[in-house]
Amino acid sequence: MKEITFIDIGTRDYREVWEMQKELLEAGRRAKKQGRRVAHCVLLGEHPHVYTLGKSGDAGNMLLDGRQLQAVDATLVKVDRGGDITYHGPGQLVVYPIVDLARCGWGVKEYVRCLEEVVIGVVGEYGISGERVEGATGVWVNAG
Repeated sequence: MKEITFIDIGTRDYREVWEMQKELLEAGRRAKKQGRRVAHCVLLGEHPHVYTLGKSGDAGNMLLDGRQLQAVDATLVKVDRGGDITYHGPGQLVVYPIVDLARCGWGVKEYVRCLEEVVIGVVGEYGISGERVEGATGVWVNAG
């Protein structure tokens, strides 16, 4: 049986949660090197208004400048993850799974597709039609 620890992070700054994720990842790497089992965990919470710019993103796709971001009390954070511009904000549940994919026998793409399928099923239970969009990662509502 695979055990997972769920951690309610409440509403926290994106950068703080990003650091938390890196610390959990590093703890997992240390455990693996020592021959110990890596703990799976899932962080659940939300962020104040924040836009992230991924390493493969184009800053030109950011529609707000610094003054406009400040006016809506939002920040822009450059991240070392893929993707372009992503928005997170109050009322939006963010879920950060930290799992040992090798132990589970999954590759990253397969894992992301499984996560998308779970989200599509969950939102469907609430009468919301979630779908994938060709060329984009994630689950989209009202995509058409």
